[in-house]
Amino acid sequence: MTDASHKLSQTLHRGLDILEAVAAGCVSPAQIAERLSLSRSTTYRLAALLAERGHLDAGGQGYRLGPRMFALGASAARAVDLPRLAQPILERLTRDTGDAANLGVRDGDEVIYVAQSPGTRRLVVRHGVGARNRLRQTAMGQALMLDAVDDQETPEWRDILRRARVHGLGFHRDIGGDDIVCISAPVRDAAGAIVAAISLSTIPQYLDDARLEDVRALVRQAGLALSRRIGGE
Repeated sequence: MTDASHKLSQTLHRGLDILEAVAAGCVSPAQIAERLSLSRSTTYRLAALLAERGHLDAGGQGYRLGPRMFALGASAARAVDLPRLAQPILERLTRDTGDAANLGVRDGDEVIYVAQSPGTRRLVVRHGVGARNRLRQTAMGQALMLDAVDDQETPEWRDILRRARVHGLGFHRDIGGDDIVCISAPVRDAAGAIVAAISLSTIPQYLDDARLEDVRALVRQAGLALSRRIGGE
């Protein structure tokens, strides 16, 4: 590790230590400095930076955790709880359609499936929890990317996203390959950010054009229902 990297790492660790000290009840710079064996000047400097970013609140009663920390904590809690909150919604979507319903989140250029309700038809499409797919190969990837600016967009992917944005839904049909059809809706948090997506997966013979609009409406409703459960719209 270079000297510059070591100093950056040390600063990061000290900043995190300060947040943990405040969470443990230290409110004054003197208390924080004593607990962490830091100089007063270092404590003031790092605490001021954390306050500037909203991670600390430097009020008249001393330091407290700031609004940014509570927002991050709420987001983390929702992310951890998301599969549990989604499960009854996925199961209802399966009851209404007979098809498999899934919840996925983005991880870089991939989708990770984090919850599922198996289909009840004779032939079902299965995406096991923990399975991964490429964003650009799935309806769920389209739903997760509805708001994204993709610097690596190909003309084909740009057209796919444009159609997805018109409907507010991802749609993928692979006839002759995997022989599946998927429809996906975004899940938005209180800030309007897309944090997950719900998808329905079936095979073409169960989803003809006459049924397509009805199923799109059900998937859209499922995405909105989970969005509302985490404070979104």
